[in-house]
Amino acid sequence: MLARTSPTTAEAWGVSKKLSAEEAARMRSQARHKARRDYNSAIYGAHEEVAQNLLREKKPVEFVAKVTCLPLEEVKRLAASLTD
Repeated sequence: MLARTSPTTAEAWGVSKKLSAEEAARMRSQARHKARRDYNSAIYGAHEEVAQNLLREKKPVEFVAKVTCLPLEEVKRLAASLTD
């Protein structure tokens, strides 16, 4: 193998392997972060949908905020958007 014949080549090969490993780790990390963002977005969307359904059933905004864990101001905004 060429890396065994030259110290400079061996060092370059080692650096190349390290950079490849770091790139793979970075890509795995990015994938984990994207999966978390996607999950959180889906959960938030589901909470909004439940809130809208409860508001259509004329449930009080305080109750909707409590059961969906959405901020009261967000529930009020959703309620206003349903009446527009």
